[in-house]
Amino acid sequence: MKDKTEKNLQSQMIYQGAILDLTVDSVALPKNLGEAKREVVRKAKVVAIVAVKDGKILLVNQFRYPVKQELWEIPAGKVDEGESSEVAAARELEEETGLRANDLQVLSTFYTSPGFTDEEVTLFVAKALVAVENPKAADWDEDLEVEWFTRESIRSELEKGTFRDAKTLIGLLWYLRDSTEIF
Repeated sequence: MKDKTEKNLQSQMIYQGAILDLTVDSVALPKNLGEAKREVVRKAKVVAIVAVKDGKILLVNQFRYPVKQELWEIPAGKVDEGESSEVAAARELEEETGLRANDLQVLSTFYTSPGFTDEEVTLFVAKALVAVENPKAADWDEDLEVEWFTRESIRSELEKGTFRDAKTLIGLLWYLRDSTEIF
């Protein structure tokens, strides 16, 4: 395979925020093709959880300002600095659903849109779920509705185009595939 690596020559911070940074990088293209600019959104790692119990999957509904609509999603959130993905997944599951998983396994790790961001999502399956007596509260700015979905209702809602969030679509497809050893 040919080396297609672009070498960073210079990086200029355009914006530094609470959840993301934006840089404009000058890169040297391979094969001496010259230089190009790359706008890059730098973002903390994210975890997403496919929570399964009794053949159903748990989804949360919340308003997403950038797209101006409510979305059904699998529980998810950012990995805090110094936190492992496993700890973050357990924390997010508890905060968003009030549940704890006695069995938490990594399914996959993927980039959301590598053409402009380095955001990486680690997808987990959570099983052997139990209610937490005094769960950690969701973030102050989250207004969440939680609902269990059957395989049939997920298939029906997929056909209607209800689910629009990429990490949720990936999680649901993992769940729907024929893999009883995972779920």
